[in-house]
Amino acid sequence: EVRTIKPSWLFPLVEQPPFWELWSLFYAVNKWDFGAVLAACPNIVIAAFLCVITGVINMAGIETNAPQKDSLDLNRELRAWGIAEFASGLLGGHPGHHVAGFTLPMVKDLGNTRAAPWCASALWL
Repeated sequence: EVRTIKPSWLFPLVEQPPFWELWSLFYAVNKWDFGAVLAACPNIVIAAFLCVITGVINMAGIETNAPQKDSLDLNRELRAWGIAEFASGLLGGHPGHHVAGFTLPMVKDLGNTRAAPWCASALWL
């Protein structure tokens, strides 16, 4: 075993607990440090504001650079985005938004279904 040689250039082997222990600790409200949560609130508000601004800018850029037969319904897109963000937050995910770098090439390649983002997200998993 390479890790037994001293000095070893590898990090020591760490035993990881089962994944359900992490989730059971995460949802154990009695073990939360509310002081740390309150201290992080300003950073959370800044991150949320930046996500909203970047999402709106990306949606406007997508609508401008990828004109469609019908104009992009920004109200519908923002509503769907907000629901997705809320669900992601409840499940412990990180915020996200529309990405013009993925959408515009797909539109130029005549992609017109919602299958492409689902395929991309499956590949990222």
